[in-house]
Amino acid sequence: SKLIKCLHGLALEGPAVVRKLALRCMHCTARTNPSALRDVSAALQKQLVVGARGTPALLGTLKGLQTVFDVHPQSLKEASGRVLKFVETDVLKYFSETRETGLTWSAPPYECVAWEHGIKLLVAYLLHIPQTDSDVQKYVKLLFGLLKCQNDGVACISTSRKSTSVFKGVVKLLQSPQFRRAITPTHLRLLMVLNVFDGNEHAREEMRTFLWRHLCTGRLIKKYCWMLIVNALDHDKRHAAIAKDQVEKVIDRYREQQRQFERSGRRIDLSDPQAPLFCPEYILPDLLYQMAHYPNFDQQHPHYEAMQTCFYVFFEAVTKDTDNVSFFYKLLQTLKQHNDVLQPKSKNTKILCDIAFEIVHNEYGKTRTCSGKPFPGTVNISRNFQATQSVEDQAISYKPSAFKLMGKSRAFKSVPLDAKMAKGESGSPIKDAPAPPRTDESDMEEDGDEEDAGPKRSLAPKRKRVSPAADVPDTPTRVTRRRMGDADAASPAKSPAKSPRHKK
Repeated sequence: SKLIKCLHGLALEGPAVVRKLALRCMHCTARTNPSALRDVSAALQKQLVVGARGTPALLGTLKGLQTVFDVHPQSLKEASGRVLKFVETDVLKYFSETRETGLTWSAPPYECVAWEHGIKLLVAYLLHIPQTDSDVQKYVKLLFGLLKCQNDGVACISTSRKSTSVFKGVVKLLQSPQFRRAITPTHLRLLMVLNVFDGNEHAREEMRTFLWRHLCTGRLIKKYCWMLIVNALDHDKRHAAIAKDQVEKVIDRYREQQRQFERSGRRIDLSDPQAPLFCPEYILPDLLYQMAHYPNFDQQHPHYEAMQTCFYVFFEAVTKDTDNVSFFYKLLQTLKQHNDVLQPKSKNTKILCDIAFEIVHNEYGKTRTCSGKPFPGTVNISRNFQATQSVEDQAISYKPSAFKLMGKSRAFKSVPLDAKMAKGESGSPIKDAPAPPRTDESDMEEDGDEEDAGPKRSLAPKRKRVSPAADVPDTPTRVTRRRMGDADAASPAKSPAKSPRHKK
């Protein structure tokens, strides 16, 4: 009873992190004290008052309510309407207007922290309380409306942090099949543009890392891996190199899952109807579809280098040690005979089918792992494509006549992570790529704070060793010896000295 009393006080008056830990401890003792958590939840609701805006106490209250939704949502089910109304009106909408731009990414202003806690609380409620389809549509519209409001505002640290928190919230909601049906490809393209083209490098890195962790742990299904692949288009080549490495790690984890299925006697073939859920090869249709709706697609004519870069990153990872080139031949030929569901008259998907086919055939069709045999089975087609009645699509080449392949070396060109160290800087302005997360999903944080944890690993190439003599300043003796050595090396070999008798 003393412990419960102490935890009760910490859950109502401590800082945000302390409240979270106290509530989790109370949840562990819920069997012996079932009413303790319910009493704390009721007390937390009373702390949601307009007068608390701008105070640290509000941050702790929002964090506490989010933790209650995560561990014991039934205690807040009846009063969830009042909690959601306060969060929408007095937190998200009130702090949507930027009042403080912020000085550094690591020290955000109060409005950013309150906004982030409000988004996390809203997402926890949506994931743990059953929702009707109309409510799902309502909150999806709310989230993307808030995102648009931040994108239209002044570009600063505050708007980037708020947009990043909305991005993370939507990625969490994509775990739910109900929200996956409500979040359309148009919504996903808005996330893609935000992820790749945000002006703040810390925001881009945080969104990419959060997405990568959810793909590695299986919280996010494979079809959304294209959102990670497009990060190879980051204008900062160091970020692009990290994104490429993360794509390879995700594909390797998918391959390991396939091997585990095979060891258990459940082999899944590429023609199996369940293959899109388990085989990384089926990431291609979603990647191709989203690239067809890429912003300023027509301006990429005639070489479409942005699309080529994404295709190279994907095929480099997915064809490694696997004979699947013939499958891609058949998949691309089949996709070419289908139209875009949203824009049936558009030829963008057909152009990209020809470009992807060209890359596969020229770069990966002549490797050792490619057997050259045609794929014997059938392929599964995404719902984003619909079959056409025309039989001429297979014979027509839609790629421009002036089209040229970039090649691997140009597509994978990047700046080493330690390139700026030569200028006397103390380190990289961004974090190095984090190590792969643990496979046990239960070890991860339940509220999505895991993106701040984990060791970091540098992707920089190993430096060449420089002899110690190269750093020693030249002395007159060293210069003379070096010049003599250079002269000896440059001059031809001398013949043996002739004897005086021979000379005579």
